[in-house]
Amino acid sequence: MRIKTSALSLLLTASCSAFAQDLFQGFQTPPQEARPRVWWHWMNGNITKDGIRKDIEWMHRAGIGGFHNFDAGMSTPQVVEKRLTYMSPEWKDAFRYAVILADSLGMEVATASCPGWSNTGGPWVKPAQAMKKLVWREMRVQGGKTLNIALPAPFRTTGFFQNVSASSNSTTFVPSEGGPEWDQYLYVLAVRQNKADKTLLQLGAKVTSSGGTFTVEQLTDGDLANAGELPRDDEKGFAWIQYAFQRPQTIQALSVVDGSVRSEWAAAPAPITKRLEVSDDGLSYRKICDIPHGGAARQTIEFEPVTARFFRVTFDNPYVDNPYAALSPVPLQQPTSTPVSELVLYPVPRINHAEEKAGYATPSDLM
Repeated sequence: MRIKTSALSLLLTASCSAFAQDLFQGFQTPPQEARPRVWWHWMNGNITKDGIRKDIEWMHRAGIGGFHNFDAGMSTPQVVEKRLTYMSPEWKDAFRYAVILADSLGMEVATASCPGWSNTGGPWVKPAQAMKKLVWREMRVQGGKTLNIALPAPFRTTGFFQNVSASSNSTTFVPSEGGPEWDQYLYVLAVRQNKADKTLLQLGAKVTSSGGTFTVEQLTDGDLANAGELPRDDEKGFAWIQYAFQRPQTIQALSVVDGSVRSEWAAAPAPITKRLEVSDDGLSYRKICDIPHGGAARQTIEFEPVTARFFRVTFDNPYVDNPYAALSPVPLQQPTSTPVSELVLYPVPRINHAEEKAGYATPSDLM
C-alpha cells in the first residue's frame, strides 16, 4: 500500500508541476482566445491610414487579440487634414485597410451596425420607422360642456426632452441640420382637475429676482426654450428667484428648468446647485430642500407640505460642467448667468423625479 501511495503521490506532483508550467506559459504567451478585445473609437472622422497602422500595430505588440471598431463623434475637434465621413468611399477604404491589416496579424475585428450608440440610425431608415421621443402640450379648460378649441401645436424640436434642443443639454450630441421631420398625434387626454390644483397666476403670485427679468407667465408656460437670464452674483455666490403671495400658501412640489442636466455617465450623487427656501416676512429664510440636478432638462421635486408667504429658489453661480471640456480647442469660459425657463410651484403633490421615472433619463439612484 505504501508503494502505491508513493507512486500516486509522485504522479500527482508531476501532474501539478506540469499544470503550473502550462499556466505560467499561458500567462506569458496567452492563446488568441484568451487575449483581451478592446473598443477602438474612430472619433468624428479623425482617421488616416498612417494612424490606423500605428494603432493596430501597437495593439498587436501590447498583446490585444482584437478590437471592436466604433465610429463616434462627441464634438471631437478636427486633428487631421481631411475628415473621413462615415460610410463615404474614403471611410470604406480606410476600414478595408484596417480589417486587412488586423487579419494579417491574426486579430479579430468587430464593428457596430451603425455609427454611435444607436442601433437603428442611418440614412436608409425612414423617418416613420426611426427612433422617436414622446412630447406633450398642456392647457387648462373649463369642463362640463362641449368644447371647440384649437390645441397647442406639438413640439417638433430635435432633442431629448420636450422642446429643449440637443445642443442645450449637457451632452455633446448635436443633430445634423436639414434632416427629415416626422410627427404624429397619439392621444388627447382630459384629466379632472383637483380643486386645490391652482396655477401660480390663480394664486396671485408675484415674482421677483436678484437680477434679470422674469414673469409668472414666462416661468409657467411650459415652453422650455423660452428662458430668462439670471445673472451670477460673485459677491454672494448665488442668485435667486422668488414668488410672493398676499397670504400664506401651502406648497408641496416644484419643477425647474435651468439648463442643468445630470451627466448620464455619473455614478456619484447628483450635483446640488439649487435650494428651496421659504420665509414668513421676506427677510428671514429657512431651507426646505435641496434640488439636485435631474437626468432630464426638467426636474420635479416633491417635499412635505410647507406653508409660507415667500418661496424662493437660490441658484449657485453657474460653472462649466462638461466631462469633455478637455477636448475643446479653446478654454471654456465660465457662464455669466443661469438660463431659467421654468420655475413652477404646486399646491398639490406631484410625482417625485417624474421625468426620470417616465424614462427620459437613466439615473439609477432615484428615491
